[in-house]
Amino acid sequence: MYGKWDKASKMKIIVATSETQGQRPGDFNFVAEGEIVMVSDCDCLHAGCDCARSMVGINSGKGTTTMKVVESDITVEEYRRLIGEANQGYGELDVEDAIFNEQASALLDLAMQFPAGAVIERDGDNFEQRLIVA
Repeated sequence: MYGKWDKASKMKIIVATSETQGQRPGDFNFVAEGEIVMVSDCDCLHAGCDCARSMVGINSGKGTTTMKVVESDITVEEYRRLIGEANQGYGELDVEDAIFNEQASALLDLAMQFPAGAVIERDGDNFEQRLIVA
């Protein structure tokens, strides 16, 4: 769980990257380099839906199939607020709603599973580190 994070170290978060684009057939990236990403609220996560293999930028709302784990000076509170604000377009929930905190915590937990600098890809609920081919 996210509670294992050491406040003395920088927090790891997931951002968009163009690194390794094209390594997998059908890769796409419509998100600015370094924009924080989150899992889409798409309810059609099936084999033919690109949402099953991408994440969306919190500012752009656009998708990418390549994400990178980075260390950031952002605070947990600021991160939760940004995730909450990004979700405002998807419903009438309050920014402080528990669902945003749960989503932010899940994303922080996911980032902790990978080393900083890792480029990751998604397949439904599964995330894996991509190999960087020189």
